[in-house]
Amino acid sequence: MAGAQTAAVNDPMANYYNPAAMGFTSSTMVSASKALYSFDSRKIKGGYIPWSSFSGDETADALTLEHKNDLTLPSTLALSSKFGPRLPGKGPRRHAIGIAILVPNQDEYTLSSIWESADEDRRDKETYRLSESYKQVWTGLSYAFRFSHDFGMGLSAFLVNTSFNRHMTFSRRADTDTCELDQCGYLEFKESNLSIDTVSLLFRLGGLWKPHENWRFGLTVTAPTILLGDLKLFKTEGNLKQTYGASWVSGSDDDWADYYSDSYNLDVATHEPMSFRAGAAYLWNKRFAVDLDVALHLPVSYRRIEGDPVMDRRCPDGEDPCDDEDETASPEWFDNGIYKSINRRTVTNVNIGWELIINEIWTLRNGFFTDFSAAPPIKEGDVPQQSRVNKFGTGLSMGFRAQGYNISIGATGSIGYGNASTYNPHSGLWQPAPLEEKALYIFIAGVQKAAVRGSKRVVKKVDKKIEEAKAKEEEATIE
Repeated sequence: MAGAQTAAVNDPMANYYNPAAMGFTSSTMVSASKALYSFDSRKIKGGYIPWSSFSGDETADALTLEHKNDLTLPSTLALSSKFGPRLPGKGPRRHAIGIAILVPNQDEYTLSSIWESADEDRRDKETYRLSESYKQVWTGLSYAFRFSHDFGMGLSAFLVNTSFNRHMTFSRRADTDTCELDQCGYLEFKESNLSIDTVSLLFRLGGLWKPHENWRFGLTVTAPTILLGDLKLFKTEGNLKQTYGASWVSGSDDDWADYYSDSYNLDVATHEPMSFRAGAAYLWNKRFAVDLDVALHLPVSYRRIEGDPVMDRRCPDGEDPCDDEDETASPEWFDNGIYKSINRRTVTNVNIGWELIINEIWTLRNGFFTDFSAAPPIKEGDVPQQSRVNKFGTGLSMGFRAQGYNISIGATGSIGYGNASTYNPHSGLWQPAPLEEKALYIFIAGVQKAAVRGSKRVVKKVDKKIEEAKAKEEEATIE
Protein backbone atom coordinates (compact mmCIF):
# COMPACT_ATOMS: atom_id res chain seq x y z
CA MET A 1 0.00 0.00 0.00
CA ALA A 2 3.01 2.28 -0.61
CA GLY A 3 3.50 3.05 3.07
CA ALA A 4 -0.06 4.27 3.73
CA GLN A 5 -0.35 2.55 7.11
CA THR A 6 -0.72 5.08 9.94
CA ALA A 7 -4.42 4.30 10.38
CA ALA A 8 -4.71 1.02 8.48
CA VAL A 9 -1.83 -1.08 9.88
CA ASN A 10 -3.10 -4.19 11.67
CA ASP A 11 0.01 -6.31 12.08
CA PRO A 12 3.34 -6.16 13.99
CA MET A 13 4.68 -3.47 11.64
CA ALA A 14 2.64 -1.16 13.86
CA ASN A 15 5.92 -1.06 15.84
CA TYR A 16 7.13 1.30 13.11
CA TYR A 17 4.04 2.92 11.54
CA ASN A 18 1.86 3.49 14.62
CA PRO A 19 2.56 1.64 17.90
CA ALA A 20 -1.01 2.34 19.10
CA ALA A 21 -2.33 -0.03 16.41
CA MET A 22 -0.80 -3.01 18.25
CA GLY A 23 -3.63 -2.66 20.77
CA PHE A 24 -6.15 -3.27 17.96
CA THR A 25 -4.59 -6.50 16.70
CA SER A 26 -6.34 -9.75 17.58
CA SER A 27 -3.52 -11.92 18.93
CA THR A 28 0.20 -12.63 18.92
CA MET A 29 1.56 -12.10 15.39
CA VAL A 30 4.87 -12.20 13.51
CA SER A 31 5.73 -10.09 10.46
CA ALA A 32 8.78 -10.50 8.22
CA SER A 33 9.91 -9.32 4.80
CA LYS A 34 12.69 -10.15 2.37
CA ALA A 35 13.70 -8.55 -0.93
CA LEU A 36 13.76 -11.15 -3.71
CA TYR A 37 15.24 -8.81 -6.33
CA SER A 38 16.10 -5.14 -6.48
CA PHE A 39 17.56 -2.77 -9.03
CA ASP A 40 18.50 0.88 -8.84
CA SER A 41 20.11 3.36 -11.20
CA ARG A 42 21.49 6.87 -10.86
CA LYS A 43 22.58 9.25 -13.61
CA ILE A 44 24.21 12.67 -13.21
CA LYS A 45 24.47 14.51 -16.52
CA GLY A 46 27.67 16.52 -16.59
CA GLY A 47 28.55 15.07 -13.20
CA TYR A 48 32.29 15.03 -13.88
CA ILE A 49 34.19 17.93 -15.41
CA PRO A 50 37.77 16.94 -16.41
CA TRP A 51 40.85 18.93 -15.49
CA SER A 52 41.47 18.94 -19.25
CA SER A 53 42.74 22.52 -19.37
CA PHE A 54 45.98 21.20 -17.86
CA SER A 55 46.54 19.41 -21.17
CA GLY A 56 45.43 22.36 -23.27
CA ASP A 57 42.03 20.78 -24.05
CA GLU A 58 39.79 23.43 -22.50
CA THR A 59 36.80 22.46 -24.68
CA ALA A 60 36.41 18.93 -23.26
CA ASP A 61 32.77 18.15 -22.51
CA ALA A 62 31.57 17.32 -19.02
CA LEU A 63 31.02 13.59 -18.63
CA THR A 64 27.95 11.74 -17.36
CA LEU A 65 28.30 9.75 -14.15
CA GLU A 66 26.10 6.66 -14.14
CA HIS A 67 25.36 3.84 -11.72
CA LYS A 68 23.40 0.63 -12.31
CA ASN A 69 23.41 -2.15 -9.79
CA ASP A 70 21.46 -4.76 -7.92
CA LEU A 71 20.90 -3.48 -4.40
CA THR A 72 20.69 -6.16 -1.70
CA LEU A 73 18.21 -5.27 1.01
CA PRO A 74 18.26 -7.01 4.39
CA SER A 75 15.26 -8.63 5.98
CA THR A 76 13.00 -7.00 8.53
CA LEU A 77 11.32 -8.69 11.45
CA ALA A 78 8.60 -7.54 13.86
CA LEU A 79 6.54 -9.27 16.56
CA SER A 80 3.60 -8.15 18.68
CA SER A 81 1.72 -9.91 21.47
CA LYS A 82 -1.46 -9.12 23.46
CA PHE A 83 -1.70 -9.66 27.21
CA GLY A 84 -3.43 -8.49 30.38
CA PRO A 85 -7.09 -7.89 31.25
CA ARG A 86 -9.76 -7.60 28.59
CA LEU A 87 -12.09 -4.77 27.71
CA PRO A 88 -15.66 -5.06 29.03
CA GLY A 89 -17.90 -7.59 27.37
CA LYS A 90 -15.16 -10.17 26.81
CA GLY A 91 -13.45 -7.74 24.49
CA PRO A 92 -9.83 -7.81 23.32
CA ARG A 93 -6.94 -7.55 25.76
CA ARG A 94 -5.94 -4.03 26.69
CA HIS A 95 -2.14 -4.39 26.58
CA ALA A 96 0.24 -5.18 23.72
CA ILE A 97 4.00 -5.35 23.45
CA GLY A 98 6.19 -5.56 20.38
CA ILE A 99 9.77 -5.90 19.21
CA ALA A 100 11.20 -5.06 15.80
CA ILE A 101 14.40 -4.95 13.75
CA LEU A 102 13.87 -2.65 10.76
CA VAL A 103 15.87 -1.05 7.96
CA PRO A 104 13.82 2.00 6.90
CA ASN A 105 16.65 3.71 4.97
CA GLN A 106 19.36 2.25 2.79
CA ASP A 107 21.22 3.48 -0.27
CA GLU A 108 24.36 2.38 -2.07
CA TYR A 109 25.89 3.45 -5.37
CA THR A 110 29.14 3.75 -7.33
CA LEU A 111 29.82 6.43 -9.94
CA SER A 112 32.84 6.36 -12.22
CA SER A 113 34.22 8.14 -15.26
CA ILE A 114 37.27 7.99 -17.56
CA TRP A 115 38.47 10.85 -19.74
CA GLU A 116 41.19 10.59 -22.38
CA SER A 117 42.63 13.29 -24.60
CA ALA A 118 41.32 13.41 -28.15
CA ASP A 119 44.86 14.18 -29.34
CA GLU A 120 46.39 10.86 -30.44
CA ASP A 121 49.91 12.23 -29.84
CA ARG A 122 49.19 12.69 -26.11
CA ARG A 123 48.59 10.11 -23.37
CA ASP A 124 46.60 12.44 -21.12
CA LYS A 125 44.05 10.56 -19.05
CA GLU A 126 41.84 11.06 -15.97
CA THR A 127 39.93 8.51 -13.91
CA TYR A 128 37.35 9.21 -11.20
CA ARG A 129 35.44 6.79 -9.00
CA LEU A 130 33.09 7.51 -6.10
CA SER A 131 31.26 4.95 -3.93
CA GLU A 132 28.82 5.88 -1.17
CA SER A 133 26.66 3.76 1.12
CA TYR A 134 24.10 4.81 3.72
CA LYS A 135 22.16 2.54 6.06
CA GLN A 136 19.94 2.83 9.12
CA VAL A 137 19.01 -0.08 11.38
CA TRP A 138 16.24 0.44 13.94
CA THR A 139 16.04 -2.02 16.85
CA GLY A 140 13.45 -1.42 19.50
CA LEU A 141 10.54 -2.20 21.76
CA SER A 142 6.94 -0.98 21.63
CA TYR A 143 4.07 -0.89 24.09
CA ALA A 144 0.39 -0.13 23.48
CA PHE A 145 -2.60 0.34 25.77
CA ARG A 146 -6.18 0.25 24.57
CA PHE A 147 -8.23 2.59 26.74
CA SER A 148 -11.55 1.55 25.15
CA HIS A 149 -13.01 -0.16 22.13
CA ASP A 150 -12.53 3.11 20.23
CA PHE A 151 -9.20 4.52 21.36
CA GLY A 152 -5.65 3.41 22.13
CA MET A 153 -2.13 4.79 22.43
CA GLY A 154 1.35 3.34 22.02
CA LEU A 155 5.02 4.20 22.37
CA SER A 156 8.04 2.84 20.49
CA ALA A 157 11.66 3.28 21.55
CA PHE A 158 14.29 2.49 18.91
CA LEU A 159 18.04 2.30 18.99
CA VAL A 160 19.03 3.79 15.61
CA ASN A 161 22.39 2.73 14.19
CA THR A 162 23.38 4.92 11.21
CA SER A 163 26.39 4.19 9.02
CA PHE A 164 27.77 6.25 6.13
CA ASN A 165 30.79 5.35 4.01
CA ARG A 166 32.39 7.29 1.16
CA HIS A 167 35.33 6.10 -0.96
CA MET A 168 36.81 8.33 -3.65
CA THR A 169 39.75 7.70 -6.00
CA PHE A 170 41.10 10.08 -8.61
CA SER A 171 44.10 9.97 -10.91
CA ARG A 172 45.36 11.96 -13.87
CA ARG A 173 48.35 11.94 -16.15
CA ALA A 174 49.49 14.56 -18.64
CA ASP A 175 52.44 14.65 -21.04
CA THR A 176 54.79 17.60 -21.16
CA ASP A 177 55.12 19.49 -24.44
CA THR A 178 58.87 18.98 -24.64
CA CYS A 179 60.94 16.37 -22.83
CA GLU A 180 64.10 14.50 -23.77
CA LEU A 181 63.28 11.50 -21.54
CA ASP A 182 61.21 8.46 -22.53
CA GLN A 183 58.80 8.83 -19.57
CA CYS A 184 57.95 12.30 -18.41
CA GLY A 185 55.01 14.47 -17.53
CA TYR A 186 52.68 15.04 -14.59
CA LEU A 187 51.13 12.25 -12.50
CA GLU A 188 48.68 12.69 -9.62
CA PHE A 189 46.75 10.24 -7.44
CA LYS A 190 44.16 10.80 -4.65
CA GLU A 191 42.32 8.33 -2.45
CA SER A 192 39.96 9.12 0.41
CA ASN A 193 37.99 6.84 2.75
CA LEU A 194 35.42 8.40 5.07
CA SER A 195 33.33 6.44 7.56
CA ILE A 196 30.72 7.82 9.97
CA ASP A 197 28.92 5.59 12.46
CA THR A 198 26.45 6.94 15.00
CA VAL A 199 24.00 5.49 17.48
CA SER A 200 20.92 7.42 18.56
CA LEU A 201 17.75 6.96 20.57
CA LEU A 202 14.39 7.62 18.90
CA PHE A 203 10.92 7.75 20.46
CA ARG A 204 7.66 7.49 18.51
CA LEU A 205 4.27 8.12 20.14
CA GLY A 206 1.11 6.94 18.39
CA GLY A 207 -2.62 7.21 18.79
CA LEU A 208 -5.46 5.36 17.04
CA TRP A 209 -9.15 6.28 17.13
CA LYS A 210 -11.90 4.08 15.75
CA PRO A 211 -15.15 6.06 16.07
CA HIS A 212 -17.01 3.71 13.70
CA GLU A 213 -16.45 0.19 12.49
CA ASN A 214 -15.69 1.62 9.05
CA TRP A 215 -13.40 4.49 10.11
CA ARG A 216 -9.94 4.64 11.72
CA PHE A 217 -7.80 7.72 12.35
CA GLY A 218 -4.15 7.53 13.34
CA LEU A 219 -1.49 9.99 14.43
CA THR A 220 2.20 9.47 15.21
CA VAL A 221 4.66 11.96 16.62
CA THR A 222 8.38 11.20 16.34
CA ALA A 223 10.72 13.12 18.62
CA PRO A 224 14.13 14.32 17.41
CA THR A 225 16.79 11.66 17.85
CA ILE A 226 19.09 11.77 20.86
CA LEU A 227 22.74 11.15 19.94
CA LEU A 228 24.40 8.60 22.22
CA GLY A 229 28.04 7.84 22.95
CA ASP A 230 29.73 4.48 22.66
CA LEU A 231 27.68 1.40 23.55
CA LYS A 232 28.79 -2.19 23.81
CA LEU A 233 27.66 -3.13 20.31
CA PHE A 234 27.50 0.27 18.60
CA LYS A 235 29.74 3.33 18.58
CA THR A 236 29.48 6.95 17.56
CA GLU A 237 32.74 7.53 15.73
CA GLY A 238 34.19 8.81 12.49
CA ASN A 239 37.37 8.13 10.59
CA LEU A 240 39.11 9.66 7.59
CA LYS A 241 41.97 8.01 5.73
CA GLN A 242 43.48 9.78 2.77
CA THR A 243 46.45 9.35 0.47
CA TYR A 244 47.93 11.72 -2.08
CA GLY A 245 50.81 11.40 -4.50
CA ALA A 246 52.01 13.71 -7.24
CA SER A 247 55.15 14.03 -9.35
CA TRP A 248 56.54 16.16 -12.17
CA VAL A 249 59.26 14.80 -14.46
CA SER A 250 60.64 17.03 -17.19
CA GLY A 251 64.31 16.06 -17.28
CA SER A 252 65.37 19.30 -15.60
CA ASP A 253 66.05 20.71 -12.16
CA ASP A 254 62.32 21.48 -11.84
CA ASP A 255 61.46 17.80 -11.17
CA TRP A 256 59.64 17.16 -7.88
CA ALA A 257 57.45 14.64 -6.04
CA ASP A 258 54.99 14.85 -3.11
CA TYR A 259 53.40 12.12 -1.04
CA TYR A 260 51.01 12.20 1.96
CA SER A 261 49.16 9.48 3.83
CA ASP A 262 47.25 10.25 7.04
CA SER A 263 44.45 8.89 9.20
CA TYR A 264 42.16 11.01 11.40
CA ASN A 265 39.57 10.37 14.08
CA LEU A 266 36.52 12.59 13.57
CA ASP A 267 33.99 14.11 15.93
CA VAL A 268 30.73 13.22 14.15
CA ALA A 269 26.97 13.45 14.62
CA THR A 270 23.69 12.38 13.00
CA HIS A 271 20.30 13.86 13.88
CA GLU A 272 16.81 13.04 12.62
CA PRO A 273 14.21 15.83 12.89
CA MET A 274 10.88 15.84 14.68
CA SER A 275 8.02 14.63 12.49
CA PHE A 276 4.24 14.23 12.50
CA ARG A 277 2.24 11.68 10.51
CA ALA A 278 -1.56 11.64 10.29
CA GLY A 279 -3.64 8.98 8.58
CA ALA A 280 -7.28 8.22 7.85
CA ALA A 281 -8.56 4.81 6.76
CA TYR A 282 -12.02 3.80 5.53
CA LEU A 283 -13.36 0.26 5.19
CA TRP A 284 -16.21 -0.24 2.73
CA ASN A 285 -18.40 -3.35 2.86
CA LYS A 286 -15.63 -5.25 4.70
CA ARG A 287 -13.96 -5.86 1.34
CA PHE A 288 -12.31 -2.62 0.31
CA ALA A 289 -10.09 -0.34 2.43
CA VAL A 290 -8.33 2.91 1.59
CA ASP A 291 -5.76 4.82 3.67
CA LEU A 292 -4.40 8.35 3.23
CA ASP A 293 -1.28 9.50 5.11
CA VAL A 294 0.24 12.96 5.32
CA ALA A 295 3.70 13.31 6.91
CA LEU A 296 5.34 16.54 8.01
CA HIS A 297 9.08 16.61 8.78
CA LEU A 298 10.42 19.66 10.58
CA PRO A 299 13.75 21.29 9.67
CA VAL A 300 17.08 20.29 11.19
CA SER A 301 20.61 21.64 10.80
CA TYR A 302 23.81 20.37 12.38
CA ARG A 303 27.52 19.81 11.88
CA ARG A 304 28.06 16.27 10.64
CA ILE A 305 31.83 16.66 11.12
CA GLU A 306 33.06 19.06 13.77
CA GLY A 307 36.18 21.15 13.33
CA ASP A 308 38.96 20.57 10.81
CA PRO A 309 41.31 17.76 11.99
CA VAL A 310 43.30 17.92 8.76
CA MET A 311 44.24 21.55 9.27
CA ASP A 312 44.76 20.99 13.01
CA ARG A 313 47.46 18.42 12.26
CA ARG A 314 49.02 20.50 9.51
CA CYS A 315 49.04 23.61 11.67
CA PRO A 316 49.19 22.61 15.38
CA ASP A 317 49.41 26.19 16.64
CA GLY A 318 46.15 27.09 14.90
CA GLU A 319 47.51 30.34 13.48
CA ASP A 320 46.85 31.57 9.96
CA PRO A 321 49.36 31.74 8.41
CA CYS A 322 50.83 28.83 10.33
CA ASP A 323 54.01 29.62 12.25
CA ASP A 324 54.88 25.99 12.98
CA GLU A 325 53.61 24.10 9.93
CA ASP A 326 53.98 20.30 9.84
CA GLU A 327 54.98 19.73 6.22
CA THR A 328 54.77 15.95 6.60
CA ALA A 329 50.99 16.13 7.25
CA SER A 330 48.33 16.44 4.57
CA PRO A 331 47.79 20.10 3.61
CA GLU A 332 44.05 19.68 2.83
CA TRP A 333 41.09 17.31 2.46
CA PHE A 334 41.91 15.51 -0.77
CA ASP A 335 38.25 14.66 -1.36
CA ASN A 336 36.76 18.15 -1.53
CA GLY A 337 33.29 16.68 -2.10
CA ILE A 338 32.84 15.82 1.60
CA TYR A 339 30.27 18.17 3.09
CA LYS A 340 30.60 18.70 6.83
CA SER A 341 27.20 20.27 7.54
CA ILE A 342 23.63 18.98 7.08
CA ASN A 343 20.73 21.32 6.40
CA ARG A 344 17.20 19.99 5.93
CA ARG A 345 14.13 22.12 5.40
CA THR A 346 10.50 21.46 6.30
CA VAL A 347 9.00 18.94 3.91
CA THR A 348 5.58 17.28 3.49
CA ASN A 349 4.94 13.93 1.83
CA VAL A 350 1.82 11.93 1.01
CA ASN A 351 1.05 8.19 0.88
CA ILE A 352 -2.24 6.76 -0.39
CA GLY A 353 -3.06 3.06 -0.69
CA TRP A 354 -5.97 0.68 -1.04
CA GLU A 355 -6.67 -2.98 -0.38
CA LEU A 356 -9.28 -5.18 -2.06
CA ILE A 357 -10.28 -8.52 -0.56
CA ILE A 358 -11.11 -10.56 -3.65
CA ASN A 359 -12.24 -13.61 -1.69
CA GLU A 360 -11.31 -15.47 1.47
CA ILE A 361 -7.91 -16.34 0.02
CA TRP A 362 -6.73 -13.56 -2.30
CA THR A 363 -6.07 -9.88 -1.63
CA LEU A 364 -4.91 -7.13 -3.98
CA ARG A 365 -3.09 -4.00 -2.75
CA ASN A 366 -1.87 -0.88 -4.51
CA GLY A 367 -0.58 2.56 -3.53
CA PHE A 368 1.27 5.71 -4.48
CA PHE A 369 3.71 7.87 -2.54
CA THR A 370 5.84 10.99 -2.73
CA ASP A 371 9.36 11.37 -1.36
CA PHE A 372 10.25 15.04 -1.71
CA SER A 373 13.72 16.10 -0.66
CA ALA A 374 14.28 18.28 2.39
CA ALA A 375 17.66 19.46 1.07
CA PRO A 376 17.89 23.11 -0.03
CA PRO A 377 18.06 23.92 -3.76
CA ILE A 378 21.61 23.58 -5.06
CA LYS A 379 23.33 26.80 -5.99
CA GLU A 380 26.79 27.62 -7.30
CA GLY A 381 29.21 28.15 -4.43
CA ASP A 382 32.50 27.40 -2.72
CA VAL A 383 31.37 24.26 -0.87
CA PRO A 384 29.54 21.07 -1.95
CA GLN A 385 25.87 20.60 -1.13
CA GLN A 386 23.58 17.63 -0.50
CA SER A 387 21.88 16.14 -3.55
CA ARG A 388 18.27 17.24 -3.95
CA VAL A 389 15.95 14.70 -5.61
CA ASN A 390 12.14 14.63 -5.53
CA LYS A 391 10.77 11.12 -5.98
CA PHE A 392 7.42 9.59 -6.88
CA GLY A 393 6.62 5.90 -6.47
CA THR A 394 4.03 3.17 -6.54
CA GLY A 395 3.54 -0.25 -4.99
CA LEU A 396 1.54 -3.31 -6.06
CA SER A 397 1.18 -6.65 -4.32
CA MET A 398 -0.96 -9.78 -4.25
CA GLY A 399 -1.75 -11.37 -0.90
CA PHE A 400 -2.53 -15.00 -0.07
CA ARG A 401 -4.35 -15.82 3.14
CA ALA A 402 -4.90 -19.27 4.63
CA GLN A 403 -4.97 -20.79 8.14
CA GLY A 404 -3.53 -17.73 9.88
CA TYR A 405 -0.97 -16.94 7.18
CA ASN A 406 -1.06 -13.74 5.14
CA ILE A 407 1.76 -13.79 2.59
CA SER A 408 2.28 -11.07 -0.02
CA ILE A 409 4.47 -10.91 -3.10
CA GLY A 410 4.80 -7.51 -4.70
CA ALA A 411 6.91 -4.76 -6.17
CA THR A 412 7.69 -1.15 -5.36
CA GLY A 413 9.14 1.26 -7.88
CA SER A 414 10.14 4.91 -7.82
CA ILE A 415 11.60 7.59 -10.07
CA GLY A 416 13.19 10.85 -9.01
CA TYR A 417 14.54 14.01 -10.60
CA GLY A 418 16.68 16.77 -9.15
CA ASN A 419 20.26 18.02 -8.96
CA ALA A 420 23.61 16.93 -7.61
CA SER A 421 26.52 19.17 -6.62
CA THR A 422 29.37 18.95 -9.17
CA TYR A 423 32.85 20.45 -8.90
CA ASN A 424 34.15 22.60 -11.76
CA PRO A 425 37.98 22.63 -11.56
CA HIS A 426 38.22 25.54 -13.98
CA SER A 427 36.14 27.95 -11.89
CA GLY A 428 36.93 26.33 -8.54
CA LEU A 429 33.21 26.35 -7.71
CA TRP A 430 30.52 23.75 -7.08
CA GLN A 431 27.55 23.88 -9.43
CA PRO A 432 24.25 21.98 -9.93
CA ALA A 433 24.04 19.09 -12.40
CA PRO A 434 20.83 17.21 -13.40
CA LEU A 435 20.34 13.98 -11.41
CA GLU A 436 17.93 11.13 -12.18
CA GLU A 437 17.25 8.12 -9.95
CA LYS A 438 15.21 4.96 -10.55
CA ALA A 439 14.58 1.99 -8.28
CA LEU A 440 12.62 -1.28 -8.33
CA TYR A 441 12.18 -3.77 -5.48
CA ILE A 442 10.46 -7.14 -5.67
CA PHE A 443 9.72 -8.54 -2.23
CA ILE A 444 7.94 -11.21 -0.24
CA ALA A 445 6.38 -10.35 3.11
CA GLY A 446 4.37 -12.37 5.57
CA VAL A 447 2.17 -11.75 8.56
CA GLN A 448 1.05 -14.84 10.41
CA LYS A 449 -0.50 -16.23 13.49
CA ALA A 450 0.50 -19.64 12.23
CA ALA A 451 3.95 -19.41 13.81
CA VAL A 452 2.30 -18.98 17.16
CA ARG A 453 -0.19 -21.72 16.39
CA GLY A 454 2.65 -23.93 15.26
CA SER A 455 4.47 -23.27 18.51
CA LYS A 456 1.32 -24.15 20.43
CA ARG A 457 1.04 -27.41 18.48
CA VAL A 458 4.63 -28.26 19.39
CA VAL A 459 3.96 -27.41 23.03
CA LYS A 460 0.82 -29.56 23.02
CA LYS A 461 2.73 -32.49 21.53
CA VAL A 462 5.48 -32.12 24.11
CA ASP A 463 2.88 -31.91 26.91
CA LYS A 464 1.15 -34.98 25.54
CA LYS A 465 4.40 -36.95 25.48
CA ILE A 466 5.18 -35.82 29.01
CA GLU A 467 1.73 -36.96 30.17
CA GLU A 468 2.18 -40.30 28.41
CA ALA A 469 5.60 -40.74 30.03
CA LYS A 470 4.13 -39.92 33.46
CA ALA A 471 1.29 -42.38 32.90
CA LYS A 472 3.75 -45.13 31.99
CA GLU A 473 5.84 -44.27 35.02
CA GLU A 474 2.76 -44.50 37.28
CA GLU A 475 1.79 -47.85 35.76
CA ALA A 476 5.29 -49.16 36.34
CA THR A 477 5.16 -47.94 39.96
CA ILE A 478 1.82 -49.66 40.58
CA GLU A 479 3.10 -52.90 39.10
